[in-house]
Amino acid sequence: MKLRDIIKDSVFATIGTVSDQKSLADSENVWMHNSSVTDLFEFYNLSCNHDLAEDNSAWVSYYGTFYKYNNNDKGHVSVKKNIGHMFGTIELDEMCLVQAKTIGAKYLWKCTSDFLVGPAILDVEVPEDFDFTYLPGFSLETLEQASGRTEDYEQFKFVPQTNFFIIRVDAVDSLYGNDIEEKKAQYAEVKKLHPHIKPWDMQFSDGIKFACEDHLARTTANLKNHCLLSPITLNNLIDFVRINKVADPSHKNIYFTQTQLCHYHNAGGGVYNID
Repeated sequence: MKLRDIIKDSVFATIGTVSDQKSLADSENVWMHNSSVTDLFEFYNLSCNHDLAEDNSAWVSYYGTFYKYNNNDKGHVSVKKNIGHMFGTIELDEMCLVQAKTIGAKYLWKCTSDFLVGPAILDVEVPEDFDFTYLPGFSLETLEQASGRTEDYEQFKFVPQTNFFIIRVDAVDSLYGNDIEEKKAQYAEVKKLHPHIKPWDMQFSDGIKFACEDHLARTTANLKNHCLLSPITLNNLIDFVRINKVADPSHKNIYFTQTQLCHYHNAGGGVYNID
């Protein structure tokens, strides 16, 4: 089946962080671009956090007005104080899952406010019984650790990106696992002695690198997973990462022409097309 076949059973959720006027303008531009897809959904969810000194109801009002959610039964808006890099993202994503369960949606489409989604994604074929479909996240380091290039993309077990994915809502109770708060507390204690340490530098007992992608990979490991990229596109991406020595697994500003997806993190910057 095609992804357009599940729209009627889905909620489209966008998350983001608002820090200044530029971040607002960038997210507005992305939303307008994505509206050719998002307008097809009956239910929307906007969850954002902010780095303001104090809560300001004007931001809630602004978001509600711009996204046309405030007087629209189709929409749900949440604005929260940012609890920190990565932890804030996890909080927003989990809120999206809870809201999707609350309204009885079968599928959650989740993207970040800097992610472009074009109509070609609607014609991507997926198995009828899929639980989770995603973009693979990997860097040059990942490839160097892998066994080598292969035409069989199913052999690659890269972690999923968290900037855009679609998941069957009842397939998981949590997107990132029930130990996040415990790990957050452990990190806070270590940070008191080592102020510059990052969460992903911590050594936790489960051996999982503390990053959103690694925890989402753990949660979805036993689901019926499907890569959104065709074998040809994936191999072209692998070549691109190798040739250009890409170190960032979130593949910023790479535009996939077949699916019209792009993590447009550097707004106004150059975009690299991959067929």
